[in-house]
Amino acid sequence: MTEIDNKIKTELVILTVLDLILVISLVVLIYLLVFLKIPETESLYADILDREALEKKTADIVRIAGDTKIDREKLSLYFIDKESAVGFIEELESLSRQANVVLDIDSPLEEKDSPQSKQVALRFNVRSEGAFSDILYFLRLVENLPYKIFVDHVTLSVADKRWSGSASFRLNSYMN
Repeated sequence: MTEIDNKIKTELVILTVLDLILVISLVVLIYLLVFLKIPETESLYADILDREALEKKTADIVRIAGDTKIDREKLSLYFIDKESAVGFIEELESLSRQANVVLDIDSPLEEKDSPQSKQVALRFNVRSEGAFSDILYFLRLVENLPYKIFVDHVTLSVADKRWSGSASFRLNSYMN
């Protein structure tokens, strides 16, 4: 029996060693599959969090754009562009009629504040005739328009009890 016992013991040791090798292999395999993939998984999770934050910011921007649409449309009323410049001239003519002043407007000219400036303004030269108070009233109406207007000079003169005036101003709320 000893020979059989030795044979069984040998087989038992071999099986135990094989089991041990199998367990160690499984542990190494689990380590390789799980623990080495953790940094990659964490990186992917961080990417997901970044994308979710970006989606939230985008949704916030879309919501803000929707909430401010009416205000942004109102804001555009305070600027003149090439298409609406004619409407501005018509508005000046309407103000002259309201003030009972005869108005003559030269074609507006685009000009920059300085050679390196990107800001372009429209220069208007106007001449008016009427009563002194009417001309001043017209200038006040122009001054109260909802645009950024700088008056460069105003000249008033009288001849035969009829006042005439000329003014030069820049419309800085112009977008070309």
